[in-house]
Amino acid sequence: MKLTSKGRYAVMALVDLARFDNINPVSLRDISLRQGISLDFLEQIFSKLKKNQIVKSIRGNQGGYILSKDPSEIKLTNIFNAVDEKVKTVQCKKESKKFHVSPFIEMNCKYFFRILNPDEKLSVIIDQYDQEGKILFASQDGKKTDLNSNQLLKSYLKHPLMTIKIISAIHFEAFKLWMKGIKIIKKKIKIRNNMTVEN
Repeated sequence: MKLTSKGRYAVMALVDLARFDNINPVSLRDISLRQGISLDFLEQIFSKLKKNQIVKSIRGNQGGYILSKDPSEIKLTNIFNAVDEKVKTVQCKKESKKFHVSPFIEMNCKYFFRILNPDEKLSVIIDQYDQEGKILFASQDGKKTDLNSNQLLKSYLKHPLMTIKIISAIHFEAFKLWMKGIKIIKKKIKIRNNMTVEN
């Protein structure tokens, strides 16, 4: 799922509250200092959490906020609904590495593709893992627009040499890695549909 600052901060603030409200009510100022969230933003969030009976406010010199129920009873959906967070789900796909992308990365890898459900924006995220953990992260965001001749011409005129720039940048970065002494992975080459794939 993908969250806005509002949903993320609401969860962070409630986790903080759950840690400290067993001693005394917790002030928003303390949460603000510990979590690095603006006090004004917290006041807006807690107003909604209180209205939805997730937290209670305690008045007085030692006043502040406490949870209105046991933390185990509070679900993420309750929090998101309370602060009007529209959760966008992500489609995931896992694939083993089949073709050579970089001469510096072993073939024994897996890719995790995540696509944010398209709306006005489209986000594609790729994580690559080998046996030791994540080795690559890449993302691409785009805005929805009509696909027609005018838009294609506009894109071409705006970025006339984009393909050449990208290819040049990839080779330049590869050259820098080679100069640093990064090991080049030898590959068994087999051409299939104009791609080099592992035998």
